[in-house]
Amino acid sequence: MSSSMPQVPKKAKLSIVLLAAGSSSRLGQAKQLLPFKDTTLVRHRVATITRALGNEHNFFVVTGAKREEVRTELAGLSYTEVYNDQFSEGMSTSIKAGLACLPTDAEAVMFLLVDQPFVSEKHLSEMVGKWLNDKSKVLGAAYSGIIGVPAIFPRSYFEQLLLLKGDQGARKILKNLSDAEVLSYPLPEASIDLDTLEDLKAIGL
Repeated sequence: MSSSMPQVPKKAKLSIVLLAAGSSSRLGQAKQLLPFKDTTLVRHRVATITRALGNEHNFFVVTGAKREEVRTELAGLSYTEVYNDQFSEGMSTSIKAGLACLPTDAEAVMFLLVDQPFVSEKHLSEMVGKWLNDKSKVLGAAYSGIIGVPAIFPRSYFEQLLLLKGDQGARKILKNLSDAEVLSYPLPEASIDLDTLEDLKAIGL
């Protein structure tokens, strides 16, 4: 994995990582570049996250497939790019790339997905606020009977994240946590992701 990023000021204990590197093989086209609300999905997600959290926390975007096109779409927005040159090997490589870029004093990381377009500024701000009340626990979004991403992992869980392989994502860890280890934030909007053409049709794309 290689990284292209400027020196990051160590201003925040919580870092934000948007996973936007996948090639979207099931969809058959790069979901990052799908049109959404007069822009593209990736620009919409980065702008939303920046408005909600970017001024208070280090914000990283993990790129991979269609890197140059994604960078063009994000022109003028404030974020730090981390390029994952192993993106074709699965989501775990993007999670590891994101972890590798964190400031040494990071207390936790919040992982977000590029294809959850209805996760709003309000949702993100409330999730971070809830986590700040009990920073020892993982906080995940509750939807469709599961706890999933967006999710915040304290540093004590970084080692488990680094053990993920292939296309395993953070949900593998979340589903094995006890009730005493995890906080949940009701977020039915997170169930709307974009993996297939049927998903696109369901939201009118």
